[in-house]
Amino acid sequence: MKPLTQIFLVTACLFSADALALHINLVEDASAPLNADQRNGFSEAAGIWESRISSNVTINISVGMVSLDSNIIGQAGSIWYSTSYSDFRTSVSQKATSTTDAAFLATLPTGDSYTRLINQTNDTPGTDPYTTWVDTQSMIYINGGNAKALGLLSATNATLDALIQFNTAFSFDYNRSNVVSSVSSMMSTP
Repeated sequence: MKPLTQIFLVTACLFSADALALHINLVEDASAPLNADQRNGFSEAAGIWESRISSNVTINISVGMVSLDSNIIGQAGSIWYSTSYSDFRTSVSQKATSTTDAAFLATLPTGDSYTRLINQTNDTPGTDPYTTWVDTQSMIYINGGNAKALGLLSATNATLDALIQFNTAFSFDYNRSNVVSSVSSMMSTP
């Protein structure tokens, strides 16, 4: 094999491997810019997740250091989308590739709706909020990352999928290779 052909094949393999992987796009909170250590810490954490998840999607996460209540070390949340239960179940079925996927699919009710047992909601029938009742739904809510992985949302949709914020009132170590015991490690914060 000619050297140029070998280089081409290796390069093609590298691009192919990278193309079939999670990409996390960190979007800095413009109102609270990160310093270099914070930015590197968020990037390192994103790299860890990218190395463990193989879904070919781009997840857009707003990251920042903000002032939160004194007893809150950080917070996270995701953006939710509404889709039909039928489309969700069909997507799960089409994407199932493992025994774990098949086991999950087997737990899902067939048909265009599902039934759930709930209580303590704003629309509880009667006056007692603890009344348990059966609710049948044809729509579900799914977060953006999962919707992308299942093909219910474009894998490269640029809308924010989630946010992660840490409290500026706490001191953090942003480098997991030299954890300092006197401060919280950003990599191990629940």
